[in-house]
Amino acid sequence: MRNTTLIIMMLLSLTNKAQHLNDTEYFTMALSVDPYATIKEGLINANAEIEYVGTIYAKLGIETHTGLELNYLDVHAATGLNLMLNRFDEYRAYAGVRFGRIWREDKARVPFVGFESGLDVNVSDSFLIGLRATYDHRTEGDLLGYDRFWRYSGYVRIGIRF
Repeated sequence: MRNTTLIIMMLLSLTNKAQHLNDTEYFTMALSVDPYATIKEGLINANAEIEYVGTIYAKLGIETHTGLELNYLDVHAATGLNLMLNRFDEYRAYAGVRFGRIWREDKARVPFVGFESGLDVNVSDSFLIGLRATYDHRTEGDLLGYDRFWRYSGYVRIGIRF
């Protein structure tokens, strides 16, 4: 029983050490694609972002989707908290809030707000791949003749660190 308790305590201390807030700082530039929307609408739904990564993250980005009846463009920003998932900082989980402005050709120019979370894998010191999910409250329906709604989107992203 004593050995079992000792082993459990050692494993808990290793797990506790492996998960920590990010204590390094770097920037990323990433391109993301929403595979579901891209396949459903037939044209690419993509975004590009530049991001500061430290204990918190802050990013600016632009997203476009030309497969919709009225072309979609948004400019967005996000901020939140980072959690590194192992001792070598190879895996980064993050979650935060996002906001921005949507343009639907000349028909709608409206704000949106939402949440995002993701997981990045640092493949090398300068290259990353990841998955990202967003959940946004969209308001362009007010001007386009339908109700406001919440929209979930999922992205695959690749990027560079510097």
